[in-house]
Amino acid sequence: MKLIVLMGLPGFIAQRMSRKAALVLLLLIGCTAIPFDVTLAGFWSSEPKMPVLMEFAGKKYTQDELPVGQAQQFYDIAFSAWEKQQQALADAAIELYMQQLAAREKVEREEIEKRFFPDVPPTDEDIELFYNDNKERIPYPLEQVRTQITEYLTNNRRERRKQELIATLAHTEGFRAVMPEPVAPKTILKTEGFPYKGKPDARVTVVEFGDFLCAHCKTAAETLGDLQREYPDDLRVVFIEFPLSKASRRISLVAACAMEQGRYWDFHQAVFDQQARLEGDTVKEIAEAIGLDMEKLNACLDSDRPEWFVSRAEAEAKRLGLSATPMIFMNGQRIQPPNHEDSLRSMVEAVLKKK
Repeated sequence: MKLIVLMGLPGFIAQRMSRKAALVLLLLIGCTAIPFDVTLAGFWSSEPKMPVLMEFAGKKYTQDELPVGQAQQFYDIAFSAWEKQQQALADAAIELYMQQLAAREKVEREEIEKRFFPDVPPTDEDIELFYNDNKERIPYPLEQVRTQITEYLTNNRRERRKQELIATLAHTEGFRAVMPEPVAPKTILKTEGFPYKGKPDARVTVVEFGDFLCAHCKTAAETLGDLQREYPDDLRVVFIEFPLSKASRRISLVAACAMEQGRYWDFHQAVFDQQARLEGDTVKEIAEAIGLDMEKLNACLDSDRPEWFVSRAEAEAKRLGLSATPMIFMNGQRIQPPNHEDSLRSMVEAVLKKK
């Protein structure tokens, strides 16, 4: 997510890099999560009874009865806490296992930790390979970001090892985190007038609030596009503009004008395809390249119609209490997949395949 993911960057990188450099590296690497038995039952299993959260003017309120923005805010806080609790439980399982091994082998716990998590720094070759693979997205010389890349690779290696160890403990020790996942509030989204793919009466509607300059939005859009082609009768995908910068807002204005010419999705795809090198007049070049009538496009941009379109999208995002991208809703409930490829696909398919 374009803003929230910044919090997921290892602290030592965020502290030592400039904000711009940290954001660039984040767009490349995203967040690392430990996939230990994360249950999604709270979203599509039988509905749990919602607890009363507050009383006001003689009425009791559950999460779903709060104003929409505050209901989403309450859920976001609960979900963030749940993720941290899941991580703490995974760390606890690893710690208990290391303590048990140390007692069994009559050695110090630190010795066991070094065995599982050896302190082996990445080689110069590893660092240069990472830099060269991502050079187009890191506008800084290697020496300027070498320390940050080194620390990221070191941390990432440790996280991968934790994932492997948690998977082993799930198999050999029966580890699983059993805390129920918070249930997202239900709401009716105002999607009328926004671009969509699929049948209006499709059984499942997925809405993405996205920003054209957000790398994770691109990934999510690609995954949802693939799913819609695979389930054309059952899945409707809606994209609502939620630009988080002046640059991305300018792109959204052009997208609104492309929609007037019936070419929104062509423009949408072309912009995401060239996301890594968008700048200045590139957006209009893209519009011309896909065959838009440039005279009509410029006339549209000179009118107040695109501003109205984008402002209406922003107002809906604000009503829902959104502050980052991508934000994805399925049948009126927010979903938060660990990644926007396999995990997002699995969550949507689980509902699509449900009779």
